[in-house]
Amino acid sequence: VAAFSQLSEAAPVRVVTGETVAYLFLQGKEVTGISGVCTHLPCTLWWKHDASLLNCPCDNVDFKADGHSTNLKYEIRPLPPVQVKVVRERVFVYSE
Repeated sequence: VAAFSQLSEAAPVRVVTGETVAYLFLQGKEVTGISGVCTHLPCTLWWKHDASLLNCPCDNVDFKADGHSTNLKYEIRPLPPVQVKVVRERVFVYSE
């Protein structure tokens, strides 16, 4: 879905492969990924640069990079992780 060189620690990279929408996060040489679709309403999330959070535009709920919601009023299931693998500077995302 991407070259390793396209990733940045400053902001995640949004990728789409098949029906999977995900955000890839780089920390050092480790790449992790979480779903880019809200678990409350099936809306595609957006990255809020100013707050470093993922936001659901349908219900205005924010999620941290670990997939957990910042909403304290009601519980929202965390965003599920996606399987990520780096092979020879190429980043792959696997869906189930």
